[in-house]
Amino acid sequence: GNLDVSNSMFRNSQQGILSGTDPSATIRIDRSTFSGLGLCASDCAHSIYVGRYAALEITRSRFERGTGGHYIKSRAPRVTVSDSSFDDTAGQATNYMIDLPAGARGMIANNIFVQGENKENWSAFVAVSAEGQDNPSAGLVIRDNEASLAPGVDRNTFFVADWSGDALQIASNDLGSGISVFDRR
Repeated sequence: GNLDVSNSMFRNSQQGILSGTDPSATIRIDRSTFSGLGLCASDCAHSIYVGRYAALEITRSRFERGTGGHYIKSRAPRVTVSDSSFDDTAGQATNYMIDLPAGARGMIANNIFVQGENKENWSAFVAVSAEGQDNPSAGLVIRDNEASLAPGVDRNTFFVADWSGDALQIASNDLGSGISVFDRR
């Protein structure tokens, strides 16, 4: 069924939210904090991992101090992540900020991203279809976000890495030094 989470904190554990499968349901998260999550010996944990739900909607939430995995990993075909912050400055062995491994449509907008030094995978902030193309990604909107590297971090990375080959709509993002907009993989 549907899951609505608001004004909640998930701190210092393996995983914040892990869903099963419900292709007719939506997970909505608003004004919540995910901090110190993702540590699992077999690389199985993330701050949020949504399976095959109809949609994931995250608004006005904070992600910080990840201890492994991705901050958001979602297999839902519709995704909205807006007005949220991702502060990886104190993260340890983290991966992507947002991973849409099967692709998705929807919007990633008005977020602030800071990529820290101690990442397991720093090649991109947002990954689309890295594990397959179960969901179409044509028309996925990624706009009006701010992304930077943490102070003292000096490397080159990409804001969006895409394996789908679909036409994504990436526009008006404010990217800091060392961050290129897009990489087709």
